[in-house]
Amino acid sequence: MMRTLSSSSVSRFMRSRGRRSATTTTTTTTTTHAVIDHPPSLNASTAARNAPLLDYLVYTFPSLLCASLGYWQLQRREEKLLKMNARAAALHREPLQSLSEVTETTEEFRRVRVEGEMIKNSIRVGPKVRTSEVSNNEKIAGYDLITPMREKRNKNARRKGVWPFGGGGGSNDDVNDDDVVALVNRGFAERAFEDAKGGMCLKTIGVVKKGDMKGYFTPENVPEKNVWHYVDVRGIGEYLGLVVGGGSSHSSSIATLGKDENLNEDKKEKGFVPYVQLIRPIGTTTSTSSQQPIPVAEEELMKFSVLPEQHMNYSMTWFSLSAVTLGMASFALLKKKKVPKL
Repeated sequence: MMRTLSSSSVSRFMRSRGRRSATTTTTTTTTTHAVIDHPPSLNASTAARNAPLLDYLVYTFPSLLCASLGYWQLQRREEKLLKMNARAAALHREPLQSLSEVTETTEEFRRVRVEGEMIKNSIRVGPKVRTSEVSNNEKIAGYDLITPMREKRNKNARRKGVWPFGGGGGSNDDVNDDDVVALVNRGFAERAFEDAKGGMCLKTIGVVKKGDMKGYFTPENVPEKNVWHYVDVRGIGEYLGLVVGGGSSHSSSIATLGKDENLNEDKKEKGFVPYVQLIRPIGTTTSTSSQQPIPVAEEELMKFSVLPEQHMNYSMTWFSLSAVTLGMASFALLKKKKVPKL
């Protein structure tokens, strides 16, 4: 016997089915929006495109750095070769006949004849280390000795001396305003070396220099204490009173050097002092225990702390490291591409 459903029961049944249908529709809609907003395949594709570029940059950076350093060493080699050629060309030019021909524009390493009287109050630049030429490559500590020298343009002035240094004092009676005063680097002297008292006469040959370039680790000069670690021509000239300086302090005995020695005040105002380094002929050897100071050998002028062939060796080393690191980077990138699929 069939039961007859009332109208109220039918209404409740239909409302219940409507609610369940609405819930299912809402869930389906939410899921659909989530899939549309965040498609998993699109996110994975974007990450896959960005990852290789970053990997290439990270893995190839060491190789690029080594290659750039190798190229820099080649550039340094070319610079040294140009400097060596320029020095060789200057050394082979006709020597200047007197220090009065030396100007601020005179090229470095041009030969110049040096003849005149040494003035006392030498400057010691250092400390420096020299390899002995007679004592089985023994290292000897000392200084470069820089002495002011007056070149007399009066050809009748009495000068006598034997290369590279002569004994005896010169005469001061014929000093005139045309005298040229230069700083002369006489060479290396041991710490215990004592310079001769009074004036000395000098007749030799040297090369024009501009001074030293201060190194990264070279201490600063201290003119107030007469401490010099590198050759600063202007600073030494101011200290010795050869040029008018910018207020550098020095002893009164040296400060009056220009006045006592009848130096031309107009020349002092110009602020230029010739600087010459004495040289000795190629093949000449000397002992560190006699004949000091020791002038620099001519072949030493062509030497650098790092020679061109050493720069070439350094560049080959860097290029080799670049090739090795590039191979390692390629292997790592190929291995990283073989990622298992999820």
